[in-house]
Amino acid sequence: MGQKKAAAGAIAVSLCLTLVLTACGGGAQEPTASEAPEEQTVQAVQDTTPAPADDRTVTDAAPAPDAEPAPETETPEQPTPTPAQETAAPAQPEEIPAPTPEATPTPEPVRVYQNGTFSGCGEGFSGPITVSVTIQDDVITGISVVSSSDDDAFLSEAKGVISRMLSAQSANVDTVSGATYSSQGIIAGVKAALAAGKN
Repeated sequence: MGQKKAAAGAIAVSLCLTLVLTACGGGAQEPTASEAPEEQTVQAVQDTTPAPADDRTVTDAAPAPDAEPAPETETPEQPTPTPAQETAAPAQPEEIPAPTPEATPTPEPVRVYQNGTFSGCGEGFSGPITVSVTIQDDVITGISVVSSSDDDAFLSEAKGVISRMLSAQSANVDTVSGATYSSQGIIAGVKAALAAGKN
């Protein structure tokens, strides 16, 4: 019984294979070993055959569009210098000389007395006594008795005031004791002379 089932199964499998092979038989058969190399050789020859050169020349290509010309840049016109402008030299600043300081004149000193010899008269013991006074640059340089009516003894004593006035450069001195009137006459005469010599 078991052997029959196994035989029936083997027959069923055989029928299925037959149907499958029959169905597949209508399709393309695999190339044989002798046919496959020939097709590969043909394919290799086709691959190595160079492609036909393109007979079209470069001129057949579409012409490139003309480049648009760049806009012209206008250069500003430079003014042409005139001959006067070309030759004119820059004006040099005029040099102004420095002012020369004027010499300041030295003012003359104001003199109290005039230069020279002046006479004066004073009253002595016996009468007038005349004297002369010499002045140089406001300096009393000399005093002398010109005339007198007094006694020579008293007059000689009175002349002692002359040295005093020269030392003091003034007639404002004391009289001489013992010859008071005669010395007063000499002093008064000197004062009168100085008054005459004032500016």
